[in-house]
Amino acid sequence: MDKDLSFAEDLELKLDGKRPIRRENPKKGQSRWYYVDPRERDEDFTLLSQMKTIDVPSPNTPNPALQQVMFEDAENNPDKYYIWRTVGDDKVRDSHAEREGCIFSWDDAPEGGHPGEDYNCRCIAEPYVPRKDSSESDEQWRQRLLTTMKEYLLEEEDLKNHIYLDTKGFKTVGAGKNIDKWGDFKKINWEVDGRPATEEEKLAGFERYEELKQQKFFGPNVTSDFFEDKSNLRISEKEAEHLLEQHIKNDLNKLETYVSGFRDFPFGLQQVLLDIRYNTGNADRRNWPNLYEAIDKRDIRGMANNVNRKDVGESRNQWAKETILSIKNWGY
Repeated sequence: MDKDLSFAEDLELKLDGKRPIRRENPKKGQSRWYYVDPRERDEDFTLLSQMKTIDVPSPNTPNPALQQVMFEDAENNPDKYYIWRTVGDDKVRDSHAEREGCIFSWDDAPEGGHPGEDYNCRCIAEPYVPRKDSSESDEQWRQRLLTTMKEYLLEEEDLKNHIYLDTKGFKTVGAGKNIDKWGDFKKINWEVDGRPATEEEKLAGFERYEELKQQKFFGPNVTSDFFEDKSNLRISEKEAEHLLEQHIKNDLNKLETYVSGFRDFPFGLQQVLLDIRYNTGNADRRNWPNLYEAIDKRDIRGMANNVNRKDVGESRNQWAKETILSIKNWGY
């Protein structure tokens, strides 16, 4: 307990979730330090032992529950709050590094003061900006995200009107549309010399690429243009754009269904997760544990350092990193 605080003052801070509590004998899987959840407190509920506990890795880590409370209030009262930003180098003291990206109230300074007030502190207080326009409906948000990603992918992905094998050997067309299974392949509006393809022509094209796949004509050194003359099946530009739009919509539906809180993520993070899903076929916690750990902590730099993909070009990975770093603030 701080020598300058009375027992009652110390207890009050702990009950409010502002002071971490040290476990003398932590059990396996428990941290040495924890907070209580101040949202459970009321006039008749003041025993620390009865309140929900929240483990944290160190006494310098802000209380995630209190962060959530302040973040929600900041949406309506942004001038009362700021986001703590460090300079991000190895000279940043550990206690301040733990505060990176966290939200604080101007009326309640953390230990050591606000950014720049502690001795030799180079941190800054970034003004809080509400994360989303409350006047934007879900449908307007969805359309904005779909339009933004379509424009990006039209620049990033070549719209191929012929079939090709991607780097993993999957039959593909348009802007990365996977048609490796016959059920998906035959649904495409294939054309031959400007007319609709027959079922026999579709099947012949499918079997031709099955042969190429078996012969290992795919990999990082085999370009999509290599396959241009391997079949006379083609799609129109309109069909290619339609497939792109459907692909993005399906991926967005998956993210909204399986990624908790996706709608409330910063727009830049939504874009990157949608691109990862589009490009790799998955963007879930199981396949991207380090990314989601950073998301849970609202750690912008941690997210930026964990969006790299092995099978895409350097420019695409750089875009993802820069898009994440462009997120101005994201509190709990």
